[in-house]
Amino acid sequence: MSRIRWWVLSLLFFATTINYLDRIVLSFLAPVIRKDIHLPEEVYGYVTGAFSFAYMIGFLFAGKFIDRYGTRVGYAAAIAWWSVAAACHALARSAFGLGFWRGMLGLGESGNFPAAIKSVAEWFPKKDRALATGIFNAGSNVAAMAAMKRAVDCPVVASGGVTTVEDVVRLAAVGMDGCIIGRALYEGTLSLREAITAGRRGSRSESNEVGGVG
Repeated sequence: MSRIRWWVLSLLFFATTINYLDRIVLSFLAPVIRKDIHLPEEVYGYVTGAFSFAYMIGFLFAGKFIDRYGTRVGYAAAIAWWSVAAACHALARSAFGLGFWRGMLGLGESGNFPAAIKSVAEWFPKKDRALATGIFNAGSNVAAMAAMKRAVDCPVVASGGVTTVEDVVRLAAVGMDGCIIGRALYEGTLSLREAITAGRRGSRSESNEVGGVG
């Protein structure tokens, strides 16, 4: 059981890293994007504000959704939402379009911390929960370091803008990393829980058989 919980924690860490990476990378791509869609500094401020406002509103609903449907479904839904929203940034050709997808990103990403914290509570004993929370939250700092390299290495930055279909695909790929972690969390935790449940049932059956023989 101890190995399983640390494996789950590693997924929470990578999910948090991608969560922050998807939001931070815009700040490094901003000069190229603002030039590409002719975005004044003031309007860019409204675009970033759309994310913050939606992120705030999202917290009001994300926690309730996760409490109702569980961490497995809730976390997978949140990761799928923000990954698709991040990928759709590549389709934005105006300030409104960019602001809309930033807002959608904020709504989806608001589910990360409620789901991660509840996952820690489900998988870790009280004595280890603070440590586990600190470990998965460290992903936010890793994302800050990784975002710069990811943006610099992006071919769209080197070319100076989104000019071809291939550029759109490249930008979209930046946002789809989360789907890999989301699927692992959804399918992995399901398989682990099924294995644990089956093991417990097997132990109970053996105990009953031994009791019956005696």
